[in-house]
Amino acid sequence: MPQAILVAASTEGGVRKSTTLDDTAVFLAQEMGEPTLILDTDSSNCGISQKNLRMETDPTASDGWMPPIHPSYDPSNPAYLNWDGRSSTASIFLDTPILPYPTRIKNLDILPAHSSQLGKVEDISPSLVESHIYNKFEEWMKNSEILKKYRWILIDTPPVRFKTTKAAINVATHLIIPTIYEPIPIEGVFGMLQLWQQQNLKRNKDYPLKLVGILGSMYRKGVTIQEELKDFLRNNAGASPYLIPHDIALSAVFSECDYSRMYGDGKTIFDYPKSNKSRKQVIEVCEYIYERLRK
Repeated sequence: MPQAILVAASTEGGVRKSTTLDDTAVFLAQEMGEPTLILDTDSSNCGISQKNLRMETDPTASDGWMPPIHPSYDPSNPAYLNWDGRSSTASIFLDTPILPYPTRIKNLDILPAHSSQLGKVEDISPSLVESHIYNKFEEWMKNSEILKKYRWILIDTPPVRFKTTKAAINVATHLIIPTIYEPIPIEGVFGMLQLWQQQNLKRNKDYPLKLVGILGSMYRKGVTIQEELKDFLRNNAGASPYLIPHDIALSAVFSECDYSRMYGDGKTIFDYPKSNKSRKQVIEVCEYIYERLRK
């Protein structure tokens, strides 16, 4: 089993959740040299999958994406009979071959999202959610031979209303809550803290879900509303103990990295000069997360 299973979750989209998880995965794999696996369960945009694979348009899902044919797929292999050669996180729930894909980054593999297939998972009847989603995810995490090769597993999720997000939180050892300093996302932080506490009430006390922290992203220093909401969290007894002591400022560098990962040469934030301000911020955050995961 991996040393830690980290899930990034939020009630809102657009809070740099996928980017935070991707930065952490690249840091663990590239900077620390440790085998890392990303699981992408976010069917809405498949963002982390698009950064790490050449995803293809999913013809059966509006604005959807699907992974390419797996490099090890052999249609003549009897074990792959009735399989289209595409593996994804949906495969965990739909009983098709589960094969992570290598990425361009050494030590980093990904089991990508597949929009239409994850849609089928979300459409599973409420009466079958426990057995067909929650239990299957947990059983795979405990028994899969695949997982023995990775030290870290990072799970990207859609908003918490999705069944796969709840399944990911159920199997995780650690949780990170990304946010931005705006009113609706800040309200969502308290919803996530409540969900975290509820999760631990259900768990064995020897296996708690550890909170890595609340990460402020896209911070604009000097903007009144952002400064006020940041101070609000600092002074709130329910949130202040969990604030990560580093912010990620809004910067065009991150858009450049996204473009490079999806369409260009694959340059990550860690490939920028050590003097780059945004790189320094990401390193600080990733080092903080790394230490929390090791505890």
